[in-house]
Amino acid sequence: MNGAQGRHDPDRSDVTFECSRCGARFGNRWRLRAHLLEHGIYPTPEWRPREPDARVRSVPPELRAHPREHLPKEIAAPAAATGGELHRIRSGGRLGRAILAWTLTALLAVGCAWLVQAYLVKSYRIPSDSMANTLVPHQRVLVDRLIYRFRSVHRGDIIVFRSAALGNEVLIKRVVGLPGDLLALRSGRLYVNGVQASDSFVDKVDGVAEPTQPAYTSSTGAPSAPWSLAQPYRVPAGRYFVMGDNRTDSDDSRYWGTVPQSAIIGQAFFTYWPLGRVGGL
Repeated sequence: MNGAQGRHDPDRSDVTFECSRCGARFGNRWRLRAHLLEHGIYPTPEWRPREPDARVRSVPPELRAHPREHLPKEIAAPAAATGGELHRIRSGGRLGRAILAWTLTALLAVGCAWLVQAYLVKSYRIPSDSMANTLVPHQRVLVDRLIYRFRSVHRGDIIVFRSAALGNEVLIKRVVGLPGDLLALRSGRLYVNGVQASDSFVDKVDGVAEPTQPAYTSSTGAPSAPWSLAQPYRVPAGRYFVMGDNRTDSDDSRYWGTVPQSAIIGQAFFTYWPLGRVGGL
């Protein structure tokens, strides 16, 4: 071999070749060759690299397949970072990863909250006392937006809907009449298909349920519309008759008519605020 020579060491059975330049010992010829190549020493002429072609002629000669000790110091031995610099680098990396993790977590939480409110459950605040004493002003309820995709509206459900008659205002009322039901008022009590409806949820005064009266116009005292319940009224197909539990102070279907299925947002099923009124509806 040219340059540093490899020779057999007869004194050691576990070492076959030794580098004559540095004395390193190797178990076979190929490890010795790899060692020599690593130091830029080519055992035989055919091991030398070819002359670089035109595409790499711009590489400085001192950087072309030479031993590390011939390279500029800043290339051969980059300056090691001090302890303080390493601490700052590591701390900066950890801080960046932490900020990224918190940012992604916050975005994921916001996205999940938006999806839940848009498609599953949404919170609403009660603005008036039309549903007293079941729901009072400033009370908060959860509304199931999916339930009516799997079942029909039931009589007695508390629903949240948009009222076209009031400029798409969001209201909350109780369903008292289903499509096809015949509603009538007798002595201040509501009858559905000839049977007196339960008044257990109607607001009470001295333990007695408030009377349910038909809607009259304030100017003439005459019934304002067929749905005023001054006369028996049959609920049209695909629509629902709703009232507030506070029958004497509720702007409901007696004044502006029935609610179409398409206007219903969902069913109020739980109240979570104030804490003293937490429970199902």
